[in-house]
Amino acid sequence: MKAALVVAASLLAIARPASAVEVSAGGAVHPLGFIGGAGIELGVGDNSAVEIRGSFMAYQYEATDYEEEGSGPMGGLRARWYPQDTGNATRLWLAAGLSSASVDYEWKEYSDGAVVDSKEDTAMLVLVEAGVGYKILFGDERFVLDPQILLGYFVSPDTEIDVLAGAGLSLGVRF
Repeated sequence: MKAALVVAASLLAIARPASAVEVSAGGAVHPLGFIGGAGIELGVGDNSAVEIRGSFMAYQYEATDYEEEGSGPMGGLRARWYPQDTGNATRLWLAAGLSSASVDYEWKEYSDGAVVDSKEDTAMLVLVEAGVGYKILFGDERFVLDPQILLGYFVSPDTEIDVLAGAGLSLGVRF
């Protein structure tokens, strides 16, 4: 927790005064479940920003003779790059991020319809992700609508969930 506070304070120190600070909440759905949460985006230049996020994730994975479900809190950082030179206005963004989640999960293995093995446990998942979105400003550029597409990979030897692809939407306020 102390490390997260140090990172947040450092990012606040390098945020340029001309860049907006944005607080948002939203979520993403994907074929296995959802991720929902809130974040703060800090501008670090005319065309870049750092986003600090806290989320909750839930998933359910099913295969022929196997099923797994899990959920838990997730937090991370994402760097955004705005390739269009439109200042602080509505524009396209590209992102790369890293998050970790502490997930309580349960799996069951079946043979001929009967459970042959099962386990409940907790795992630490690391999500390496890429995203693309379009920040839409309205209300005198005070409010933000931010549709996005996410693609990621969970790194964990403990769970079967690995690839994540989904669509998301967040709403925010700029200061």
